[in-house]
Order: sequence, then C-alpha cells, then structure tokens
Amino acid sequence: MKNHIKLTMLTPEKEFYSGDILSLNSQSDEGVFGILANHVPMIAQLKPTVTTFTQVDGKELKAFTSTGVLRVLKGEVEMLCRDRKSTRLNS
Repeated sequence: MKNHIKLTMLTPEKEFYSGDILSLNSQSDEGVFGILANHVPMIAQLKPTVTTFTQVDGKELKAFTSTGVLRVLKGEVEMLCRDRKSTRLNS
C-alpha cells in the first residue's frame, strides 16, 4: 500500500497545485473531513474554507479553496474550485 496520494487543485483558469501528499483536510456541505492514502472513493461539494495538506516531505501547506467539487478515486484527489481567487497560502 502507498502512503501518499496525488492531489490536483484546479480553478477555471489554472492548476495551482499538483503533487503527492500524505493527508488533506477540508470542508464540505456535510462538515469537515480528512483524506489519507487508500481513501475510499468519494465525491463532495466543497464549501469555502482553508484547506490544509501535508506534502510527502512533511511540509504543511494551506490554501483558501472556494466552492467546488472534490473527487477521490484510485489514489488521486481532484479539487475543482469554482472561484478564480483560490490561492495557495504560506505554510
């Protein structure tokens, strides 16, 4: 089993993050959730929040993420954010 998962964060205009991560925490209409490697398939409607994720080197990053959709499938997480202003923040 892999201990990481691939994360891709997209807005209508750009891809603002792509890389392997150890974990991700965000928020959907159903509440706060966390994702680790080997997570079950999932689709969630995102709420505006600060999403945190830990890269494989242990560095934690934070990004403001707008409304949108998150999909977890086959070792990959895709976050499709509606707002063009979703940006990566400092760790």
